[in-house]
Amino acid sequence: MLGNARATALTSWHNHGFIPELRLGDRVALIAWKKAPLSPKAVIVNFCDLTMRAALRGSRIRKLKRELRESETLILSTVGPDELLDHLSIERLHDTALRLDVDWVITPDDYVYEADGRYPFYQDSHFSRSILRALQLLRMAKGHYGIIGLAIGSSLNQLQEFVTTMEEYEVNNFAFACGDVLKQGRRFKRTTLEIGGFIKSLKASKHNSLLLGIDSPHLLRILDPDNWASSAWSIDASHWRYYARDGTRRKGYRIVCDHDVCRSGELKGMELFGVHNLLADRDLLLEGRN
Repeated sequence: MLGNARATALTSWHNHGFIPELRLGDRVALIAWKKAPLSPKAVIVNFCDLTMRAALRGSRIRKLKRELRESETLILSTVGPDELLDHLSIERLHDTALRLDVDWVITPDDYVYEADGRYPFYQDSHFSRSILRALQLLRMAKGHYGIIGLAIGSSLNQLQEFVTTMEEYEVNNFAFACGDVLKQGRRFKRTTLEIGGFIKSLKASKHNSLLLGIDSPHLLRILDPDNWASSAWSIDASHWRYYARDGTRRKGYRIVCDHDVCRSGELKGMELFGVHNLLADRDLLLEGRN
């Protein structure tokens, strides 16, 4: 069984709304995240990012853990390039989760091509691999951290099959990596409908939903997930882009907003833009949920 403190952390992100993804090589983003008056202080870091930066050594993990000590809920994800996913080690992922003392781990990402009559092997093999890896991680995670199932599939039926399998192991929190699939112009409408159907099915089953890699106010209002995550807030800040009240991006070197911390004069430059964008993302769907 998990201790009381950890059990509290395991529920603190439910219906939280925006959860920032932190780009580990971006010092401005880290400082902005630390200074932003977010509550609870939840954050997502990426295992693939750590791998690509050769940051899995003990000293660098300890440094990252110190930098993230303010987080009330720390989530580890594995969304990344195909070549890394092919060689992903569940044992190494689990070991990293333990060393970072994370609260949640999102089950491993995988890539599933649309079969369209030509490549059914990829559909079946990668879908099966995603389930096998998730079950392997579930066995290791018990008593250490919570599991968020990353639903894999090239259709709504496969996504629901993944959820049904995870339900057998009492998983009731699910994520979907929608960043890349929403960029596929020719399938955009169909993909949006499938994601929307997936969110509705999760809500009908009283499961918690988390969309990864999404920052479009228009799509968020249509899909209405319980939680969403993106690293775009810091990327935009580094290019002097800030978010208006409705979530639209604007370019400039001066921000006019109602956030106390933004008006205080304590923050300057990109740090100000990063803090503002974090708070703007947090507020995006707040009015409609109150």
